[in-house]
Amino acid sequence: MARFSRFPVRIVHSSLWTFPLSPILLLSAIPNREPRTLLSPIRNPQSSIPNPQSPIANRQSQIVYSHLTFRRPSCRIVTDLLPAGHGESPRRVYHLGRRTDLHTEPTIKRAVAFVDGQNLYHAPREAFAYTYPNYDVKALAHAVCSRQGWDLRQVRFYTGVPHISDNAQWNRFWISKLLFMSRQGVVVFSRRLRYRYRRVELPDGKEHTFLSAEEKGIDVRIAIDVIRMAHRQEYDVAVIFSQDQDLSEVARELRVIAHEQDRWLKVASAFPGGITALNRRGIEATDWLPIDKATYDACLDPRDYRLPQ
Repeated sequence: MARFSRFPVRIVHSSLWTFPLSPILLLSAIPNREPRTLLSPIRNPQSSIPNPQSPIANRQSQIVYSHLTFRRPSCRIVTDLLPAGHGESPRRVYHLGRRTDLHTEPTIKRAVAFVDGQNLYHAPREAFAYTYPNYDVKALAHAVCSRQGWDLRQVRFYTGVPHISDNAQWNRFWISKLLFMSRQGVVVFSRRLRYRYRRVELPDGKEHTFLSAEEKGIDVRIAIDVIRMAHRQEYDVAVIFSQDQDLSEVARELRVIAHEQDRWLKVASAFPGGITALNRRGIEATDWLPIDKATYDACLDPRDYRLPQ
């Protein structure tokens, strides 16, 4: 062990310390602060040996470093640090400037689909000109996951539903569709849609007032379930059928969970994409999985729940 400044540093391969060219030297440190230059020049590394019994020396390392610049008789590390608290042990190795994950990728990747029903309705309307939610959500989730080689374990569906006094037709539509999904084994979650009058100004200067539906609490419920199931290790891949950028924070949190649990974890954003789509971006910090029209059309629900049952 050698001590640089106030941070205990462990030399992984001490023989490289005296190697003439030193192609790589792996050191592990224990920072618990914001990114900054860690090491200051030292005069005699051998004189700064920490007590092996001290709690600092016995703490698990968090980050693995390289990118060393040697200067006689001192050295300096130049690297980026993860924020404090991101992980309890070394997770990544930096080899000649290239970073590699140490997590073992599972052979069978368990996937759970989290579907934002209203988002999946508006996206095909723009991309494929469909006028109502005509998708079979279970078939669509299977199609997306099988293309990636993932084992779909569960489908969870979230949507807002208008009250019968606000819109009887769409209330009947969603109640019937959700009932059929639940019989398929899909986990459904619904909230009441709230309607508010909105006023917009037209290009000619006139004002137009219309009734607009607002969905409250759906994205929060999705975020809670994604994080809760990740902590319980119920999946390896979270497939979020949405383009809601508010969920990008969930994706970043899953990376922290992966570090804490020392396991392979992926989050993907699936969404209909087409040349007429206004929004062709998935959720930031996720893998984007655009759904083409042929795949979407192969997963249509033949039942039209708009008709009287």
